[in-house]
Amino acid sequence: MATLTTGAILGKKNRLNKIPEAIGLSVLALVGAFRLGSIAQRKWTTLAEIGNLTIDSIEEINEGLYKVNTNIN
Repeated sequence: MATLTTGAILGKKNRLNKIPEAIGLSVLALVGAFRLGSIAQRKWTTLAEIGNLTIDSIEEINEGLYKVNTNIN
């Protein structure tokens, strides 16, 4: 969001005059993205309670990359 805001404000003409505005709005975009991320995570993140979930097997696909097969009893 900050990159898009900065790019849109700076444009192609009078770039040096627009730097303070770009910095200010970029900071606002970063704060807004942080707030929106927190709200989205609170709303759509699942609970940590796994219930009856069990691990059936773990397969190594590549070095350091694993596939975990699970089952809900």
